[in-house]
Amino acid sequence: MLNCLSKTQTRFVRKLNDIAAHVSIIQASTGTFRHFTVDQPVIIRVRRGWKRAITNELSLETCSGELIFLPQGLECTIVNAVDSHGIYHCDAYALSHDLLREFARPELSAPVQPSKVHSDPDFLLALDRTEAAIHADRSDQEQLNRHIIGELILRLQSMGIRVGAHGEPSLVQRIRTIVKQDPSSDWSSDALAARLAISPATLRRKLAAQATNLTDILADVRMTAALGLLQSTDMPINRIALDVGYESASKFAARFRNRFGLSPHEIRVPQGTIEQSGAEIERSGAAL
Repeated sequence: MLNCLSKTQTRFVRKLNDIAAHVSIIQASTGTFRHFTVDQPVIIRVRRGWKRAITNELSLETCSGELIFLPQGLECTIVNAVDSHGIYHCDAYALSHDLLREFARPELSAPVQPSKVHSDPDFLLALDRTEAAIHADRSDQEQLNRHIIGELILRLQSMGIRVGAHGEPSLVQRIRTIVKQDPSSDWSSDALAARLAISPATLRRKLAAQATNLTDILADVRMTAALGLLQSTDMPINRIALDVGYESASKFAARFRNRFGLSPHEIRVPQGTIEQSGAEIERSGAAL
């Protein structure tokens, strides 16, 4: 039987301009999310259950109380496992690409792999300061906020962690960023090509050279956005379906199960088990 979560264990999304976000993710079933793309560099602190990030090169498991860093552009398998009470809970601190470019050292830009983070007292204090800055949302202190949160990048690098790509995002990453802002829109190759300042033919050719296409990218961004909304908000499932571009809730549920192996209902902790604390309804980006 599921036990109730405390007020500090509720779903929410808090965003600070274009600098960072703090997302509280709760999941009710163990899930294995294959071919998962990390759209923003993110530090994850597991609160309940455990997480595993698997690439061709390694497999990292993070238990309750531990931290892991996932760099932007990472493609991996993510396993979120519930605890004995049937709950997986983590805090995710997503950092913007611009912040990464400002504070990251170019010589530590590759390879793109997940890394365990040593939770020493100084790093945890920096994480606490980041959380406080995000929740305070003082737009008049943007430069100060950038330095407060940028400290996390500096500390990751001091641990020898390669924080990811330092240059411009790839074409696929740029498309994902655009679509993630409005996944319900009927994105066409013409519309996206115009946003990218290239021709539709060039867009199709470049994607084909990377063994992908616009249809597959759109579907994956929409499903990833839906997963994030299920994990980090209390939006009704039929509303989430509409929010990611599906007028039919049943078709959305079928596509979601086909993509992630779980139904939308299986992601959710049943109603009544989470004490409400004003959870916001926002797009959380990539879910983790």
